[in-house]
Amino acid sequence: MELRILKYFVTIATEGTFLGAAEILHVSQSTLSRQIQTLEEEVGKTLFERSKQGVTLTESGRYLLDRAKEILTMTSQTVNTLQSNEIVTGRITVAAGENTSGQLIAAVFRTLLDQYPTIQVDLVSATADSVLYGLQHGLFDFGVVSSPQINNEYERLDLPVADRWGVVVPNNHRLATYRTVIPENLIGERLLISRQDDVLQQVKDWAQNHFEELTISGFYDMYYSMHVQVVANVGVAITFDKPEYHEPNHKLTFIPLRSNQIIKTKLIWKRERLQTQLANQFLKEMRLLLGEC
Repeated sequence: MELRILKYFVTIATEGTFLGAAEILHVSQSTLSRQIQTLEEEVGKTLFERSKQGVTLTESGRYLLDRAKEILTMTSQTVNTLQSNEIVTGRITVAAGENTSGQLIAAVFRTLLDQYPTIQVDLVSATADSVLYGLQHGLFDFGVVSSPQINNEYERLDLPVADRWGVVVPNNHRLATYRTVIPENLIGERLLISRQDDVLQQVKDWAQNHFEELTISGFYDMYYSMHVQVVANVGVAITFDKPEYHEPNHKLTFIPLRSNQIIKTKLIWKRERLQTQLANQFLKEMRLLLGEC
C-alpha cells in the first residue's frame, strides 16, 4: 500500500469526485481510477460507491479513510522532524505532589505524545523533599513544588496553581462546620502533618505563640496515608486543599486556616543540568500552554 495511492484515495474521498481530485493532484482521471481499482484489489474491499453525481465511501472506505489520514499525518510529522534535525526520543520524568498541577503536566504529556509517539512519559507522585532529592541526583527531569523558598540551584516557572493550607477532619467532627480555623481551635486535637522538612516551620509561623499548645501526634507522606488516618480518627490533618474534599459524599471536610498565605506552585529544574531534547520540548510546550510564548 503506497503512500502516494493513499493520498489519492483521501483526496477523492474529500472532493467527492474523481474529476475534482484529478484537478487537485494534477493527474488524469483514468490514472486515479486505475490506482483506486488496484487499492481495492489489494485490500479486498470496495471503497467507493460510484454514481453519475460522484462517489461516496462504503463502510470499508470510511474505515480506511480514518487510517489513511493517520498514516499520512504521521509520515508528514516524521519527515518534518528528520528534516529539522530535531529528533525527540527517550523518557521524561516529572515529579509532583498530589495537587491540580498534575492536570497541566498531563496536558503537556498528551501534546508531546501526539508529536513524538515513541517517547515515554512518567509522572511520579512525590513530596517536596523527594522532588528536590530526585532533581539533585538526576532521577527527575522536572519537579513541581509548593515550598515558599527555592534556592538558586534551580530554574523555576510559576504555574497557575496555588496551594491553600487548611485542616481536614471527618464530616462529623466538631470543626467540620467552621468556615476557617485559628490556632486556638486546634488545641487539644491530635494533629497530623506532612513529613516535609519545611512544613513544621510553616505550622509554627502560622500558630505563632500558640504552637507550644498544639499536639503533633503523627505524620504522613502522601494523600492516601493522610486520608486513612483521618478517617480512622487517628487525628486531624493540616494539609493542602484538594478538589476531592468538595465532592458530594466525601468522607472528609476541608477547613481553611485563617489568615493563611496561599502558596504558589512552581515547576523547577536544575539550573546547570544539561537538558535532553525531550526535556527542552516539554518546557517549550508548558510555556506555550501557560501563554508565555
